[in-house]
Amino acid sequence: MGCTMVAARARPRMMSNRVKNGLVIDEIRQLHRPFRIYDECGHKHEEGEPGVKEIDEVGLVCEAGFQYEICRACCVDSHLDEMTETCATEHTHGANTPRCATIAIIEKERA
Repeated sequence: MGCTMVAARARPRMMSNRVKNGLVIDEIRQLHRPFRIYDECGHKHEEGEPGVKEIDEVGLVCEAGFQYEICRACCVDSHLDEMTETCATEHTHGANTPRCATIAIIEKERA
């Protein structure tokens, strides 16, 4: 008795309503949300001044000290709330670069 081979037809996958409505993308964006990196701003600030943040190892800074964004999920040590060593030594971040590869893919798809 021989075997009969039957070719299976690929069925198109149904897209979930969450994907259709962009909810999955919104959840991915929330997971890969920005973490702002600052340097000294060059101004003298007082604690509690509006628009001024205290940054560990930097001090009090305003928006002039903002350098770039990194990804909270990919580049931040959640226990220390600071950039990981891997991110600092192996990633390229800047004003005109996406904060991570995941966000780069989403931005490319939305363009």
